[in-house]
Amino acid sequence: MSQVIMQNKTLTDEITLSSILDKSITSINIPYGVTIIGSYAFFNCSNLSNVIISDSVTQIDSAAFQDCTSLTNVVIPSSVRYIGWVCFYNCNALTNITIQNGITGIGRSAFNSCSSLTSIIIPESCTNLGDCVFENCTSLASVTLPSNLTSILNYTFNGCTSLINMTIPNNITEIGGPAFNSCNALTNVIIPQCCTSLGSRVFEN
Repeated sequence: MSQVIMQNKTLTDEITLSSILDKSITSINIPYGVTIIGSYAFFNCSNLSNVIISDSVTQIDSAAFQDCTSLTNVVIPSSVRYIGWVCFYNCNALTNITIQNGITGIGRSAFNSCSSLTSIIIPESCTNLGDCVFENCTSLASVTLPSNLTSILNYTFNGCTSLINMTIPNNITEIGGPAFNSCNALTNVIIPQCCTSLGSRVFEN
C-alpha cells in the first residue's frame, strides 16, 4: 500500500488513531475531525515520506512517528498543544519541521537523532521543552528558542556537533547538564543574568 487517505466519517468516530498495521505506507492524510494521533500510531513506518496533519489535531502522542526514516518534512499546525516524548525519534531524513504558534510543550527526546535537521524555530507559545529534545541532531546548526522559556533541561543539545551559535532566552533560570555536551562547533553562547543554576558538565567537549 502506497497511500492512505483517512476519511472524515471513519476518524470522527474513532478520534484517536490506533497503530497502523501496514508499515509499507508512503503517504498519509489525517483529516479534520481527528484530535489525537495516538502513541506509536506510525511507529517504524520506514517508507512514510509525506504526512499532512489537519488543524483539528491537538496532541501527538509518544513515539507516534518514531523511526519513520523516510519522512522529510512535517508541518505541525497551530491546533497542536503537545508533542509527546520520542515522537519523531530517529527520523533521520527529516530536514524541515515547521511548528506553528500554539504548541505549549514538547516531550523528552521528541526530535532526538533527527540527524538531517539543520534548523528549527520553537514558537513563542511553547513554555516547556523536555530533556534530550535535540540530542544527537548532528546537522542542527540553528535553533530559535521562545523568549518565555525558563529552563534548558539535561542533554537538550547533547551531541549537536554542528551547532555554531546559541542565543539563550533572557528568562532562562536553569541549564541542565550536560545540555551542550559535545557541541564542539559552538563558538558563542551568552548566558542571561537571571540564570541561577548550571548543571554539571554543561559545556563538556
